[in-house]
Amino acid sequence: MFKDRVVRYALMLNPKINILVAETFLESSPYYPSWLSAYSMFRFIGLDIIAGKCEIRQLERLSLPYMLHLSINGIPTSVIAKNGNNGKFYIYSLSEDRWIRKDKSELNEVWDGHIFYSLHSSQKNIGMYALMAIITAVIVFLSILHIFLLPCLCGLFASLLYSIRLYGNSTPMDSMCSITTKTNCNKLATSIYGDLFGYIRVVDLAIAFFLAQLMDYAIFEEHTLGAIASILFPSTVLFLPVLLFSVFSQIKIGYICPVCIIILCCLFAQALQGVYFFHNGIQVHILVHWLSIYTLVFITFMEFRLFKKETLKEKEINLGRLTLIRKDVRNTIKHKKENTINKVTIFLSPSCIHCKKALKAFLLNKQKQNFDFALEIAVCKVHPNDEKTIEEWKNIFNSYTKEKLMTYMMQWCTNSFDRLLNRHLIRNVVNQIPITICYEKEFMIIQRNVVDVPRIAINDIVLNPLVKTDDIGFLLADQ
Repeated sequence: MFKDRVVRYALMLNPKINILVAETFLESSPYYPSWLSAYSMFRFIGLDIIAGKCEIRQLERLSLPYMLHLSINGIPTSVIAKNGNNGKFYIYSLSEDRWIRKDKSELNEVWDGHIFYSLHSSQKNIGMYALMAIITAVIVFLSILHIFLLPCLCGLFASLLYSIRLYGNSTPMDSMCSITTKTNCNKLATSIYGDLFGYIRVVDLAIAFFLAQLMDYAIFEEHTLGAIASILFPSTVLFLPVLLFSVFSQIKIGYICPVCIIILCCLFAQALQGVYFFHNGIQVHILVHWLSIYTLVFITFMEFRLFKKETLKEKEINLGRLTLIRKDVRNTIKHKKENTINKVTIFLSPSCIHCKKALKAFLLNKQKQNFDFALEIAVCKVHPNDEKTIEEWKNIFNSYTKEKLMTYMMQWCTNSFDRLLNRHLIRNVVNQIPITICYEKEFMIIQRNVVDVPRIAINDIVLNPLVKTDDIGFLLADQ
């Protein structure tokens, strides 16, 4: 619950944050689940969060949502709150996915005065709203050309927004889903009625249904009355069963799903169209074609969902590794001296393929640029052929500028396609991070009886071999 609340608050301030990175950083923190772990996560993902202490009367000055630290019956907890018009006060309910009005005087007994707040926000997801505007324009344009496409386009649009919302992203439909205390889109989607057999999401079925219809419309572009009747025939047949299932599920969970009602209205409009065109006859080959497209689209969605599940499994594995590493590093690392910055050393060998991958991951990862540190690339002789390459590097690097040196290293560890796509990232790394290359640090590896590279050190402490270059930002955030 603590993780969900902290990540939800971060999303309120910036809908564009990477949820997976935020959750991984938070849960693997050696201070989790404390406010210190939350504050470190806010800083890591780039939010301008202020931690402080104030009185209840001072809350009225805040225009953005804030997070309060409470103590209920001696148990610490947190809530997300905001100010409304005319002195109103609201608490965000995670379980109901809505803002609930409360009496501010209730805080007197449970709030200890500590607060997270921000004076700046990226609440408006400009990219999302721009995309919605473009899609709306496309719907209007296509509907003018072919009015019978309108229900299909609106159904597809609503289904896509519903699916996007289920992944924790903000959409223009958020306010619609919480328009009253009895409306809630997530309650249905996360119930047993939102997943058939615990595996197939109902919203995926809807997306595949409307998308297959739209693709059939495009393929049979002559739009004979018989073709239209055939494409609409599944809607005519399925409307009543879908209606009964939707009404039954909403009654059982006790909440109304506005998006589901919109999708039902689109399906109902298509059913009426199907009845109207039915006398023109049904063409079996078009029905078979629609079913084939539907199956293909649905399988694609299932593969995507499986990929998401695998990603979550990898996250759980990575989480355990990071939790151990961050605790170990916190206890063993030498902290930087005052008025200096942390130094990160990457040990690599010219003949090591894994070293190339590690350096590439470091250079292409934007998260590493959120902290001030100096980068040191320590070139080690691990393979007999390394000595010749290292001598060549010494000769050419002596005359290179820092930017030219990093361009060379980028060429060494990446292919031409990566370099083309990420040229600006190299410039950012070069401009923001002090970079040096040294050849005399093998003793740091040898002293610890380590023969494998790549390895990472922070402030001249060689870290556990489980530490990856992707972890550097996490570890520096704990310093």
